Amino acid sequence: MERYFNNEEFEDEIKPILDDLQKIIRAGGIYLLKSIFKQKNGLKKVLLKIKHVEENIRGNRPISIVDPEAHSMLGKDEKLGFNYNFQSGVDDKYGMIAVHYITQSPNDKKELLVTVNELNERLGREDYVIVVDHGYWHIKSLEEIYHSPTTIIIPDRAAASRKKKKSKKKSKLKIDEKFRKRKFFKDWQKDIYICPNGSILTRMNNNIQNGIEYKVYGTNDCFTCPDQEKCATESKRKIKDRCESEINEIKQIYYSEWGQKIYPGRGSNAEGNFGTLIEARNFRGIKNRGTKRVNDELTQCAITHNIKKIHKHKTVNVLKTILNLIKTEKTKRRKVDINIIDELIKEFIFKDEILIDIKIK
Repeated sequence: MERYFNNEEFEDEIKPILDDLQKIIRAGGIYLLKSIFKQKNGLKKVLLKIKHVEENIRGNRPISIVDPEAHSMLGKDEKLGFNYNFQSGVDDKYGMIAVHYITQSPNDKKELLVTVNELNERLGREDYVIVVDHGYWHIKSLEEIYHSPTTIIIPDRAAASRKKKKSKKKSKLKIDEKFRKRKFFKDWQKDIYICPNGSILTRMNNNIQNGIEYKVYGTNDCFTCPDQEKCATESKRKIKDRCESEINEIKQIYYSEWGQKIYPGRGSNAEGNFGTLIEARNFRGIKNRGTKRVNDELTQCAITHNIKKIHKHKTVNVLKTILNLIKTEKTKRRKVDINIIDELIKEFIFKDEILIDIKIK
């Protein structure tokens, strides 16, 4: 076998053994087996690799043999692969990255509190507004943030579901797609639901399930509704909401006029910022392995991104000031004071009358 892995000899003789191995060992195991014979001190290196793999196993989710700290999760292309979860907080005024880190978590649910704590430390304050998508919906995290000076704007499940594309697969539920809960409009001021057919579901009572209290909404219009069989699994349709005052108030912030005005900006700031890294900054993927090296690489990308943002906004502000000054002086029919312009652009570096850089103090 050693001669085979080194010289590709005895192919016919070794093939049955390899076929048997491939039935019980995955490609990663074959890779480690080859490494034992092909590398100097191969056995020692492979044993260390296996130990590293064991330290990074989380439940039944597979991990990469090449990079044991990368875990199996969905990427931006919605395909399953070995990835890292990249988290970032972006300033909505200038588009600068205020905080970033990577995690091995396959989803964003428990990253909200981590991100908020990082922002508190970096900004030196807690009284700010953070806008996130429904992927960060985690009850305990939301409750803790609610009791802090930080204001959070996050859509609930119903709002998030409305924005998703309709699935091509047929629903196995008895309720027709038209009458799913997300299709019912919630009037937070009147504390009612309005069904797709226009009927009003008012507060009926409270119900306790698995130790959790729910508010129950319903209407008697269901008895005469022609779509009763499509909408209700029983004789009357009922909608339930959890009786958590903090969570309900967080929902009201999102559905308020102010929340609806601010939330759409999340896409251009958060997702747009990541698109800028990929397209304008030529960041096509990580080139390192291991959380520390990957985080260092992303830190370099974030620093570069922020420097370019500073350069852009500083340049734009100075040029606007210069143009306004020239316009003002011309309206007065006076010559522009060149010394004033020199003072404004003293932090810039020019080459052949072209702005090429900015001096960093």
